[in-house]
Amino acid sequence: MKDLKGYNLDNLINLYFFDPKKDRNKYINFYKRSIKDRYKKEKGYRYSNIYLLRKDIKFCLGLNKSFSDCPKEIKNEITYFGAIILINTAIDLIVSKIFNGNYIRFTKKYLKIENDEYAKALRYLRNGLVHNYSLYCYAENNNKYFKKGEKVYFNLDFYNELISKNLKWKRKYSSSMYNINPRILYSRFVNAIEFYKKELLDRKNNKLRLEFKDGVDIDNWILLV
Repeated sequence: MKDLKGYNLDNLINLYFFDPKKDRNKYINFYKRSIKDRYKKEKGYRYSNIYLLRKDIKFCLGLNKSFSDCPKEIKNEITYFGAIILINTAIDLIVSKIFNGNYIRFTKKYLKIENDEYAKALRYLRNGLVHNYSLYCYAENNNKYFKKGEKVYFNLDFYNELISKNLKWKRKYSSSMYNINPRILYSRFVNAIEFYKKELLDRKNNKLRLEFKDGVDIDNWILLV
């Protein structure tokens, strides 16, 4: 467990999942109040990784164009590929550090993906982005939905569902194609964060709060002096 003695756990949860719609000055002021000793010792403040990721995701989606030095030619650009990379990075960070490492369980519970095949496919999307920096991944093993070595592709567009299988996809080699709606993915991601945060702040969820306490590490937050 990290040395969090003297820190209020609710304050740490609220800081970690600080509202990205709020500006950085409000974050800094809350950080100063919540982690006084560290602020004085380091003579600076640390940004929660999740707070910065969520702000940058909004920027990629054109929802937070607040930077005065943003070039005119990119102010109206919507970078969906960049957004889903950051969304999956944020989910991966939460799952690996403070949610017991179970990506499928997090996906089902918080992103509301009830279909087993789609939950596994979304994990392959994560693997493709993290390991290949692209929209494809090779299936790791044989299971009900995928063959080991099968090449799983993903396509981004504005479909009716968050994720659906392209049933018309046919290739000579073992492969499949899944359609992803980045707007719905973002909406589900926002709701997942708020739902998870609410559960963490509920003191009846002791096991969940202990997992957060064991996993959160302020040393890995972004230091600015």
